[in-house]
Amino acid sequence: MKNKKRKTEMEIREIVTPGQKISPRNKRMGDNVFVEEGNIYSERMGLVEVNEKRVEVIPLSSVYIPSQGDIIVGVVQDVTPTSWVVNIFSPYTAYLPVSRAFQNLRESEKLELNKKIRVGEVLVAQVEIAGYGINPILTLIGKRLGRKRKGRLIFVNPAKVPRIIGKKGSMINILMKETGCEVIIGKNGVIIVNCEDEEKEALIHEIIRKIERESHTKGLTNRVEKLLDEKLRKCKK
Repeated sequence: MKNKKRKTEMEIREIVTPGQKISPRNKRMGDNVFVEEGNIYSERMGLVEVNEKRVEVIPLSSVYIPSQGDIIVGVVQDVTPTSWVVNIFSPYTAYLPVSRAFQNLRESEKLELNKKIRVGEVLVAQVEIAGYGINPILTLIGKRLGRKRKGRLIFVNPAKVPRIIGKKGSMINILMKETGCEVIIGKNGVIIVNCEDEEKEALIHEIIRKIERESHTKGLTNRVEKLLDEKLRKCKK
């Protein structure tokens, strides 16, 4: 009887704990891993992702730490003479300077910033400046950024955001294509769902919660597609 080949790498999406060996160092390192004596180990509890070139760990739970370039969803919580203070649901408070919200704003308009963007408004913004120990600076200058006055906010664990988006946007594209709703996902775990149909809006909320609960399991995309099909058929009746 032939001996079975010994496993040298963990299976994709296996749960790992801090300090657990994942792979020999023959791949490029991703997030939440470290190298010791030629092997790659996990820094955090999470799901291991291994492909031909890269290995990383996706945390099962996390707090959002801003990084330059992140698209986030925040809520304005205060106005200063030169900026807006934005709650990005993180240990850090973000700031949106006037110059990064409106270009060519007249001096008279700068005196009434509270009328341009009000406390409580929802923003889709990009993190322009971020670093350890500093509050991030946001910008609204860019495609699809700005105030969002319609839609429902859904809060998820930031660690689950990559799974909700899916590889190359596959999961979120399925949701939007099948329901016809707008879904904006912030890296900070805040999601805007904007639907004309309340039933479809509730359905997307249900599916996002399902993805959040079952993100570590295999075959999730197929289950989501099946659930979508079943629920949308009922909506049409």
